[in-house]
Amino acid sequence: MKTSLLIWAASLLTAVSSRVITTGAGSYNNVHTRYEIRDLANNHPKWWQLYLQALIEFQNMDPNDMQSYYQIAGIHGEPHANWDGFTPCDHCNAAGNPYLAGYCDHDSILFPGWHRAYVALYEQQIVSHAQSIAARYTGSDAAAWRNAASTLRVPFWDWAANPRDSGEYAPHFLRVDTFNIQTPTGTQTIKNPLKLYKIPRPADMLYTYFNTWQYTVRQPLSDGGSNNAYTDNENDFEYWQSQNQGQLKSQLYHILTQCDTFKDIASMDSPKSTQCGDSIERIHNSIHGLVGGSNNGYQGHMSSPPVAAFDPVFFLHHANVDRILALWQSLHPVNNAPNNLAGSDNARGDNWRFSTGDYQDQNTYLDPFRRYDPGTTTYSSVRWTSDAVQNWRVFGYDYPEYTFSDGGYNAIMTAVNNLYGPSGSGVVKRGAPNNLTQYSNGSQVQYMANVQYPSHALGGSYKIFFFNGEPEQEDPSSWIKDPGYVSFLSTFSSPGMNMTQDYLTSAQIPLTDHLTSKHYEGDLSDLHIGSVSKYLANNFVWRIQAPDGTSLNPEDLKGLQIGVLATSMQPLVSLSTMPVLSEYVPLPNITHGKCGGASPTSPVFKELRHKIEGLY
Repeated sequence: MKTSLLIWAASLLTAVSSRVITTGAGSYNNVHTRYEIRDLANNHPKWWQLYLQALIEFQNMDPNDMQSYYQIAGIHGEPHANWDGFTPCDHCNAAGNPYLAGYCDHDSILFPGWHRAYVALYEQQIVSHAQSIAARYTGSDAAAWRNAASTLRVPFWDWAANPRDSGEYAPHFLRVDTFNIQTPTGTQTIKNPLKLYKIPRPADMLYTYFNTWQYTVRQPLSDGGSNNAYTDNENDFEYWQSQNQGQLKSQLYHILTQCDTFKDIASMDSPKSTQCGDSIERIHNSIHGLVGGSNNGYQGHMSSPPVAAFDPVFFLHHANVDRILALWQSLHPVNNAPNNLAGSDNARGDNWRFSTGDYQDQNTYLDPFRRYDPGTTTYSSVRWTSDAVQNWRVFGYDYPEYTFSDGGYNAIMTAVNNLYGPSGSGVVKRGAPNNLTQYSNGSQVQYMANVQYPSHALGGSYKIFFFNGEPEQEDPSSWIKDPGYVSFLSTFSSPGMNMTQDYLTSAQIPLTDHLTSKHYEGDLSDLHIGSVSKYLANNFVWRIQAPDGTSLNPEDLKGLQIGVLATSMQPLVSLSTMPVLSEYVPLPNITHGKCGGASPTSPVFKELRHKIEGLY
């Protein structure tokens, strides 16, 4: 009996050791802080230098190793292969569809939890490599290096906050070619592992031009470059970020403060409530499109779901998305505890483990992320779920907003107001003078466009651009630099997900800051509803850039609906309070009759039709 028990235990340990258990870099009892990348680089040199070295070592691993950068990045999409024993579900038909999406959950209520576990797995690898590197340091500060490695956590990139003292919008740490750092063998100049990743087997990629590019690319050059050269336009990356940071800040603030339910922020479903109308996943999509870019039919890696995770910025972006989720959880508690990520829906598309229509909720497995549970003998059944990852500290990390406060509602609301709220100083001065928009109670009028669009209708990622006046050129590559440019949104669409073309997504585009700048320039007399309605009716237009980089007539995007609304925001009582908005007022005269413009009966006004009748 004792012998057979030992044999069983040995076989279980062998099975467990052949699998990858996602633990993160720590646990509830070993929590350390993820810092913003500029803070980490400027103020924590040992963590920063270990992080860079660990990432290089990780990227240089044998691609056949299941824990290599190549394979872990490949979990998200291509090369569309089994990872750690997780085969496609029985009804997913992967054998008949080589372009089936990877394991990533998008357009799904599992999106937040799945990516939380994914970044934790990445962090687990980084810290493991950092500890190995730290052990090679000698001399008087060898112990300090080892301590730094044990407390290192990966950085995030806050793409919505105001630029730091350097004035950069896209941190130069993501763009420079080299760094000088202190390694175990002395000071060395190293290649920047955050700028690009050399893909060891491009031919594994199924999609055209990605299967010849040997490096990840951002904002590709118009000719697509050669298959041996790193060819992109980093200046465009900085310019795109500079033109959109203020918009991203306003969009994020609205999501964090006005979206009350987990299903709203987790899923991009349309129609949503008029109050929310947006989601974390939707704004996340725009960052993918902003970083990856597209030019003359070529998309950068971050713009395409199957290959996005190979770009090193992917994990900095998703660490920030996870931070946003944590902030939202604290601001919208359930039973006096951070939001529990509970909700249910049906899968909107196919991936490696789900098929369209499959039921999903907080207890659905987040494959392929295994969870160690010594009390369970059937190891293969133990996986993470959204319920199990609801407290991010289970993976041993935290964020500065919690580390340097008591982490309560008031502290987190204060942090959000300081970073993203109307008290902050955005690119355009936020909020208008009293004689422009302020009512007798101190409230100020706010304008936004609610957008409903079929995010998977065009077989790939596309963009919608918004303008004040007709763009000067019809070439989509010029739109970001057009004098009338207001904002954009990007889909993050994969041809292999088998999404229905009539699946609609919701987004909200704030207009107040742009309108305020137009007043200061003398184009708009004031920001009262009557003046703004007439102004936007004459000037507010939009254009669509198709996945191949060409211009698409909005008439050809069935389901597109864009409508403008107004509301008023009461002044904050204190920085620890949530902004309060009045009921929205629909302004259908701005868009009615334009291709894709909302009429008075449009779904984007569905909750407000009682306010439209007799409004004008």
